[in-house]
Amino acid sequence: MKFNKLFFTASISASLLLGMTSIAQAEADPKLWPVVKEAFFAKRDIQEVEFIKIDAPRRAESGAQVPVTFSYDKAAANGVDIKKIYVLVDANPIQLASTYHLTDMLGNFIMETRIRMETDSYVRLIGESADGKLYMAKREIRAAGGCGGTVDNDEAAVRAEAGKIKMNVEAPVQFGSPSQAVFNIRHVMRTGLQRDLVSQGYVPA
Repeated sequence: MKFNKLFFTASISASLLLGMTSIAQAEADPKLWPVVKEAFFAKRDIQEVEFIKIDAPRRAESGAQVPVTFSYDKAAANGVDIKKIYVLVDANPIQLASTYHLTDMLGNFIMETRIRMETDSYVRLIGESADGKLYMAKREIRAAGGCGGTVDNDEAAVRAEAGKIKMNVEAPVQFGSPSQAVFNIRHVMRTGLQRDLVSQGYVPA
């Protein structure tokens, strides 16, 4: 279960596929990124920019719940129209933590959420513009063990609850003014490092 805060001007549509975790042992390994980049974006160029940002603690208290804030400053983007945002964790067994789809009515985007991290890693926010160009912000975070643990062995019951979303808009929406919404999302995330609660065997990703 995730609790997410989304601030928006006018309206926003976001597709959330959140999950992941963390283990804090060694420093984040920069050599992982070329492999991850090739897997998700092939040979496409990615430009580091300031109008996309990640705010997070340098060291997380828990790899299972790493607090992060993702933001896209549309005014500072000087005409770059971001339509999709990917969140990637280089060292996680499943690197893609979430994907957000942004509408034409979006103003500035600020998302507060929590992700899982298995070990020290760079977390990357990749923005894809309407013309297909890619832009990036990154943050090195130390964390440990968030992708493991035990899970309920009643897979049918777990999946029956998957996809349920609760949303609360905390004040009336006024076009042209920031509004805040809180999402509660139930989803299944199997990392390959979790153990069945009864058999203690690893649950496949």
